[in-house]
Amino acid sequence: MALLALAQDNSTPAPQEASSQVTSAPAASASAKKPESSPTWQSLNANQKTALAPLHKLWPEISEAQKRKWLALSVNFSDRSAEEQAKMQARMKDWAKLTPQQRALARLNFAEVQQVTVDERKSKWEAYQSLSRDERHELTKGHPPAPNSAAIATRPVPSQKLAVLPVPKTSQPTQLRIDMDLVHPVTLLPLNARGHASP
Repeated sequence: MALLALAQDNSTPAPQEASSQVTSAPAASASAKKPESSPTWQSLNANQKTALAPLHKLWPEISEAQKRKWLALSVNFSDRSAEEQAKMQARMKDWAKLTPQQRALARLNFAEVQQVTVDERKSKWEAYQSLSRDERHELTKGHPPAPNSAAIATRPVPSQKLAVLPVPKTSQPTQLRIDMDLVHPVTLLPLNARGHASP
């Protein structure tokens, strides 16, 4: 009798175990919806994990191309001074706090800035820094607000690359035109090359 009771206790899970199994099922199905792009956080080596630590929580959401760029930046992280490492990780933390729209806008701004020469950039930055707070605020008034779309093109598409759509003729409805020489007069089936109706 005691053996039978012991066997029954082993076959049925405890209430706490059953509830943990039930609660873990939705979490597993949620993570199964969208697979993480490679490389995964677990596949990174210790130096890469140390360098990219501020991006740990964001890592599964980053695209593969962006992960490769971050990994390229982390290559010589251990060779940098402590001050440079702290600065780099502070910027990563700031980047991780941005929304996807803000990140896209930052990429757009970066692409625009890269087209300006270093000397011109430096002079514009110094001129901006010399402005008062009110003057800086006035500068932002003249610009349109940032778009709220998820994807922002880094460069506008040139007009010569855009496809020209044909203008549809709306005056006449389209009608099928059938050559009666290619149709059998009795069965209305299409004729084959020998003049016989195709089955």
